[in-house]
Order: sequence, then C-alpha cells, then structure tokens
Amino acid sequence: MKRIVPLLMVFSILVLAGACATNISTIKQNPVQYANRTVTISGTVTKVHLVPNSRLNLLAVYDETDTIVVLTDEEVKKNQDVTVSGEIVAIGGRITGQRATYLQRKIADFLVANKITTQRRSLPTSKMVLAYLRNVLPKARNTLLLLESTVY
Repeated sequence: MKRIVPLLMVFSILVLAGACATNISTIKQNPVQYANRTVTISGTVTKVHLVPNSRLNLLAVYDETDTIVVLTDEEVKKNQDVTVSGEIVAIGGRITGQRATYLQRKIADFLVANKITTQRRSLPTSKMVLAYLRNVLPKARNTLLLLESTVY
C-alpha cells in the first residue's frame, strides 16, 4: 500500500498536467497573449537537434494541431510523448538586430534560471545557441520558441 500511494500521486500529477495543456495552434494564433508567459503543451517529439558544444536540445513537438520548437536541457528521444511547461518567446522572422538581442537575453536568462550555466558564461553560451537557432530555423516565420522549465 505504501508504494501504491506515491505512484497514484505521480500518475494524478501527470494526468492533470496533460489535461491543462494548451493546443499549439491556439498559442500560434494568439502569440501576443502567450508571449513571455508560462504555458504547458503536450505532444510528440518529431525532431531532436543537439545544440553543438552544449547539453541543450532543440525539439520539434507536434500536438495534432501544430508544431512548436522547444529548447531544453532534458534528454528526449524522437517519437517520445511529452508534456512540456515553459516560457513562450516569439521569434517570428529573421533573427537579427533587436530581435536577436532580445532572444539572446531570454536564452541567457533561461540558462541561468535552469542552472545550465553561470551568469558569467550565460551570454557566450546564449550567443552559441542563437547562432544554432539561425541555422536550424533560417526562415523562422511564425515560429514560437518554448524555453522549457519542465518536461514530464
């Protein structure tokens, strides 16, 4: 009985997390409403890109309505079903100028908040991640990036 109670609690948390998930298409149709907010999505990982010289992954997660790009330090496999919570950051076009500076700052904050790197190393690391994003998403129209805080 002692083992069943913790298992039921974990199962309940996972069911509730999935039930509270927002459709990716809803997020993409209303990016201003969701920008800089924490959301939860559930879907299947369709692509995994390891960011060079880091322990970060860029994932494409599809939920039967649309796909979103997720930056995470979790090890996730292609075709894995996931529920992800994190902050939405709109990319929406070529990553240059003020957009690049803003995105780099958001990535640096994400790296420090998740203890992936120190404050001192966050900007060089975020520049590397941003350069990789530019290569993976060369025409990032209508693209949203989810900076993962939790993967279930």
